[in-house]
Amino acid sequence: PGDNEWTDCSVSADVRLQALTRLRSVFFGRNSSLGRRTLPLERQGSVSAEFAEFVENTRWQADAITFATLHVVGSSNNVQAAERGRRTEADLAWLDAAFATARDRSSRGLVLVMQANLFEKDSPFTKPIKDALLRNVLAYAAPVFLVHGDTHQFRVDHPLVGPDGTRVAHFTRVETFGTPDHHWVEAIVDYDNQ
Repeated sequence: PGDNEWTDCSVSADVRLQALTRLRSVFFGRNSSLGRRTLPLERQGSVSAEFAEFVENTRWQADAITFATLHVVGSSNNVQAAERGRRTEADLAWLDAAFATARDRSSRGLVLVMQANLFEKDSPFTKPIKDALLRNVLAYAAPVFLVHGDTHQFRVDHPLVGPDGTRVAHFTRVETFGTPDHHWVEAIVDYDNQ
């Protein structure tokens, strides 16, 4: 989910949380994707009793690539500190688990999907996610792709910078199109060109 789906819904925090609860029940209520041809999904809410409510954080395998979603939204990652703090805890645990799963499965790469743009500005609300991402990427040798929306500018780049000040070459960010441009992005995995 992104900010347009629930955090921008109303001036009332209660209405926002009601929208999130409804999103979880309608779109994330089963351990498979939506659509005609479904994919089996591992949901954080199904594999972690500690974070049972976070059914929107998912993970799946396609060929030799591990995919994972993280519920990190734009607009300051929500303005309600208690909800944001709990969700950030879940996101950090799920991010670490995604990298661990990719290593355990000997994945040829990892694709992470979230709504927020971690690289737009240094936000205290998303800094823990960005720091954990850097730590995990540096410890993982295979390619890592982060797909996100949020700031409505299509781009493909390498914005993650290591402690030595150099760009992390095996990390690629893809920001998808947003309003007013509605397009799709196709990615092709070439295992012979890594």
